[in-house]
Amino acid sequence: MSSFIFYGVILALFLLALAEIYLRIKYKNLLWIQRYPQVYVPDEQLGYRYLPNVEGEIRIPGIHRRFRTNNRGFHARDFEKTKPPGTYRIAVVGPSNTTGIWTHGQGKNFSEMLEDLFRVSGQQVEVMNFGIDGRFRAVHELRIIEYEVAEYEPDLVLLDVELPFVYAPFRRDVYKGHVMIYNADNELSRKWCETAIDIVTSHKILTSIYYLSYIVRAATRYYMNKYNNSRSLQIRVFVENRVQAPDIQLLPYSIKKSAEAIQAVRDKLVARGGDLIILQYSLNPYYREVCSRYGLHYIELNVPPVAQFIHDRDGHYTHEGHAEVARQLLDLVVQYQVFRANQTESSPVHETTAAGA
Repeated sequence: MSSFIFYGVILALFLLALAEIYLRIKYKNLLWIQRYPQVYVPDEQLGYRYLPNVEGEIRIPGIHRRFRTNNRGFHARDFEKTKPPGTYRIAVVGPSNTTGIWTHGQGKNFSEMLEDLFRVSGQQVEVMNFGIDGRFRAVHELRIIEYEVAEYEPDLVLLDVELPFVYAPFRRDVYKGHVMIYNADNELSRKWCETAIDIVTSHKILTSIYYLSYIVRAATRYYMNKYNNSRSLQIRVFVENRVQAPDIQLLPYSIKKSAEAIQAVRDKLVARGGDLIILQYSLNPYYREVCSRYGLHYIELNVPPVAQFIHDRDGHYTHEGHAEVARQLLDLVVQYQVFRANQTESSPVHETTAAGA
């Protein structure tokens, strides 16, 4: 009997070892330790922004990328305030697909690729990336243009924005190695996040086991996704390396109010010699109609959210998606530059343009 138990234990350990090896090989990219970017800092005007001159890392199922922010806290090279003579400046403003930090691997984002394409074609064009990730940030994106972008005297601002606007007064910050997303109007909201993180980080032994074993990671994720209770919430905070307070409120704008806010910012840019164009990455008849109705400049690409261009589990553009965005943008911006060069000041552009339509 004792030998039967002995061999049973040996067999069980052998099977566990095989399972561990199998999971490490087969599901490495899905079960690695997640890391949410630890680069956020609250900001009164912008809700939150990235810390300047810091190394960042994102690691979620299927995506792993290391990146660095510039001297103004954007995922781009450092920008010079003074525009070089003869240079055409493009500023790109938008959420996560604009930033490029949610792209697997170390390839360039579409802003960098677009600048490279202009350089190869012999055109002196700077493309500056002012993206900050996060949903419901349309109002903050306009503030980025007013408080950050305008200082660089761009000739053109490409704005990836949601229509109509949805405003959410939330902040992001980092506490004990976890990202907090909380209501800026309620101090208890931040305290709730801190408490949730305190509970998670107090379980040193359990977290150590999770780090060591892929079997434990798989079982943990199964429980987290199957059950909806306080324990699964704590597990999610630990696994995803972030926590969001339950009191985040969304305040929708009307289409008219959204369009008027964009037009007001655009008018300020035009007064300084620039322009603003709403950008969509895929064909969108709704945006086309809204921009036409309110006289907003608009271009749309044809880079749809399909497997060729996006991460299957995450939905952000892959390197191939960014490359296609850059390629199509090159053609449209060149068309726009030629169109503008042939205009008189009394006939502003109100055409909508689609690539691949």
